[in-house]
Amino acid sequence: MKIIKAWLLIFFSLILIILDGCSLINPTYVKPNVEVADNWAYINESITYESNFPYLAWWEQFNDPQLNHLIKQGLQVNNSVQKAFAHLEIAQGQLRAVNLSWIPGINLYAGYSTNPALGYPNYFYGAWPSYSALNIFNLISQHKAATLNVEAQQYAVSAARLTFIAQFTTGYFTYLAESERLELVDSYLADLSEWESIKNTDFQRGLVPAQNVDEIQQRLWELRAQRELIVVNIQKAQNALQYLLNQNPGPLMINVHFESFCTQFPDVGAQPVTVLNNRPDVELAETELRLATQNSGVIASQLLPAVQLDYFAGQSDVDAKGPDGIYTPTTDAYLTWSVNPAIFGEIKSFSGAKKFAYANYLEVVRGALRDVDNDLVNHRDSNHRYELINKAYLTALDKYQLNNALYKKGIIAYNDIMVDKLNVDQAKIALNQIKLLQMTTLISLYQDLGGGYNSISLRSN
Repeated sequence: MKIIKAWLLIFFSLILIILDGCSLINPTYVKPNVEVADNWAYINESITYESNFPYLAWWEQFNDPQLNHLIKQGLQVNNSVQKAFAHLEIAQGQLRAVNLSWIPGINLYAGYSTNPALGYPNYFYGAWPSYSALNIFNLISQHKAATLNVEAQQYAVSAARLTFIAQFTTGYFTYLAESERLELVDSYLADLSEWESIKNTDFQRGLVPAQNVDEIQQRLWELRAQRELIVVNIQKAQNALQYLLNQNPGPLMINVHFESFCTQFPDVGAQPVTVLNNRPDVELAETELRLATQNSGVIASQLLPAVQLDYFAGQSDVDAKGPDGIYTPTTDAYLTWSVNPAIFGEIKSFSGAKKFAYANYLEVVRGALRDVDNDLVNHRDSNHRYELINKAYLTALDKYQLNNALYKKGIIAYNDIMVDKLNVDQAKIALNQIKLLQMTTLISLYQDLGGGYNSISLRSN
């Protein structure tokens, strides 16, 4: 009767251990309940809503084969992308290590011994496969955590690709726009210098006051200072592009002109929930929260008992151990249970890590929603401002052309059309800047919508 009670006690103890172990290796994860609106705060009825932005190679709408080629090339060599792939490989190796932990280690012996504890075997060999403190619950928990880590690193790769595409495209068009602006400023400088020469001659003749010449000279100095800044911007843009392509600083041969690009594209967007599902950084933040929850289970499962299993078999050149010198196989199977008080400190630490991951997830989600709403406003605003500035440029150009025709007929003097010509120069520079703003806001919108990182045209990478 006592034996039966003892076995029942052992049986129920094992059941309790297993149930407790299941709760430790699989801690409950509850996805944060973040309220997401059905629509954006910025309302634009002309927006075309899409859902497949990750697969949309949006930069191809610029019809620039050189840009397409450089993006593909950059994704293969960019260091940030390569580091993300390296972290993924590390995570995959860690997962494999956990999977291989289920296979017992083995010690092989061969040699000569006269140790009496071994029965004076002389020459012998043997094998000793064993599990050293096999904690089944801990291994299961480690496997779940390692799997989540691989998933997190996959999202990190997608996020790195998305960031590279946006950074490179922005740098590409910044370089083209600044190169064009340099040409426009040089043309403006030439016209303004000519105007300064004309006014200086008029001053020498007493036709205009000195203030007129001083005003023009002031504009010349300001414009020359602006030109130097543009040259620096071009150099920085080149270096940024070379850096993204894993190259040393230097010139980059780009055989297209900024004026050839159209910037009038339809308003695009996606529903807030769709954006969150498309953004790899949001998926990464949630996976890191799940991983932090699971890591607490990895630590807690160390409080559960482990199993010691081993088996030894061998043979010697004497028959002291049985027929033909074969050792009688030796087997060990027992529970080991050791509790390290430091584990409770680690549990507390991972509790803090979980709270950090939770706050980070909320921050990423709120930031994603904020960024897209701002992008929609900025994109619409830049398009509207472009229309206004373009009308101003066309008006200035029309006035100059009309007066130039009158000048050629001898109706008005050359001085009268120089002001119009300078006005056209200024309008061209303003148009260049608003066009660049259009590009950057459009790129930012596509990036924040999670566009292009998994497009079919990049699958080979």
